[in-house]
Amino acid sequence: MIDQTEPLATNKVTVPVVAVGGELSRGDQVREMMESVAEKVTGVVIPGCGHFVLEERPDRIADLVLGRTGTAPPADRGAGQS
Repeated sequence: MIDQTEPLATNKVTVPVVAVGGELSRGDQVREMMESVAEKVTGVVIPGCGHFVLEERPDRIADLVLGRTGTAPPADRGAGQS
């Protein structure tokens, strides 16, 4: 844990969080990292995507933000989601 997130270890974020990772980069590790600072985390792994998810798959991010947040198709879901 880094200094800026240390206070969140005992006072976690309570709003729902969607943690998005690219399959070819951190993937589901993004969800795992967010679970240390947030209570309600849903993980989404974008297949064939690297580190720059917003640049590589803006269409997928738009789908998540525009009403389908947390309801990714099974092929996009990370293992072990909350």
